[in-house]
Amino acid sequence: MKKIFVFIASFIVLIMFMPEVFAQQGQGGGSGRGFNMDPQEMADRQTKQMKETLTLTDEQLPKVEELNLIYANKAIEERDGANGNRETMRSAMMKIMKEKDAELKTILSAEQWTKWEEWRKEARENGRRRRGI
Repeated sequence: MKKIFVFIASFIVLIMFMPEVFAQQGQGGGSGRGFNMDPQEMADRQTKQMKETLTLTDEQLPKVEELNLIYANKAIEERDGANGNRETMRSAMMKIMKEKDAELKTILSAEQWTKWEEWRKEARENGRRRRGI
């Protein structure tokens, strides 16, 4: 049950960052597609955050970049395929995050993984405070 909560919360964090990027870059995040951020932009943003937060090594960085791009593409594909159905999208995103986390754990050290989980938890809490929850 705890793992499911972590996956749901991580998805919420991902979704929370999307509006911030649009606000910083202007409508559409520079992609001209409204709320559809480019997968490369999503992956670059997450990789940058992970590099700063986790102090990724030169060996880890390209692996994390590739992983983030693969899963950004999957997330956008699933979101578009959900046709606005939140439950379908949530379910698909949970699955994607579970797969990504499993792969990410093989790239990161145990210490980095713990740091990443802590960062995501803080981001979720900050998002809740901003929304008044």
